[in-house]
Amino acid sequence: MHGMIDHIENLQTSTADLTASFHRSLYSHWVQIADDNKFPDKKDFRPQLFSSFLPQVALITIDKNGYRDRLTGSAILERFRLSNQPNALSDSPDQAIRGIIRQIVDASLQTQAPLFMRGSVISDKLLPVAFTLVCLPLTVDGTDSLDTLLLAFEFPKQNSFDAFAIDSILQPSYM
Repeated sequence: MHGMIDHIENLQTSTADLTASFHRSLYSHWVQIADDNKFPDKKDFRPQLFSSFLPQVALITIDKNGYRDRLTGSAILERFRLSNQPNALSDSPDQAIRGIIRQIVDASLQTQAPLFMRGSVISDKLLPVAFTLVCLPLTVDGTDSLDTLLLAFEFPKQNSFDAFAIDSILQPSYM
């Protein structure tokens, strides 16, 4: 049972291959609203521009006491089999998911930059979940202080029949 980020790129200093169009759109919007600031202000972010992708977005708030998720989209909850509860990601009962979120937060705090990541979660509670992710830092007061991370997940399409068959083996309906 583990989660692993196997690839990280700083979007400001690399030519990351953002294959998901909504990743490109989000990053372009982030650059536009950042203007000449290190981080854009959270109040300037316009989620209505990306409404069809909000189920794939999570917001993580960072403060002196640590971090917590403020919003977790339904596609993320579904893919990681989490209930819709406060801090579903950061307080997940699944150690692998908590580990992935910790790696994302740590990398973001270390680089202080927008990041592209690729990783996976493998746990005895889940089928292996591969993902790509764009992590965009935001501030709440227009300063250079990172306050919030916008995580935009993209999950590869999987054969729903295969997933159903494997789930049925892992969790037989007669139990």
